[in-house]
Amino acid sequence: MGKQQATWIHASAGSGKTYALTRAVLKLLVQGVNPARILCLTFTQTAAFEMMQRLYDLLKGLHACLPVQRQRFLEELLG
Repeated sequence: MGKQQATWIHASAGSGKTYALTRAVLKLLVQGVNPARILCLTFTQTAAFEMMQRLYDLLKGLHACLPVQRQRFLEELLG
């Protein structure tokens, strides 16, 4: 089995949890992690939908942008 990693984000409303989680999931996907191995838990269905929509929008935007812009974004994401 490969190395397993967990990330816990606990913060109050409006603090950027959805932003942080969305980018963490995108980073995992870019690194080649199987989407079936990623689990995100939220307290509400609304929060889960918001995170799913943000991830979808990010992926759609990455697909639509020029390769040089995509590369720059991914370099920033991966740090």
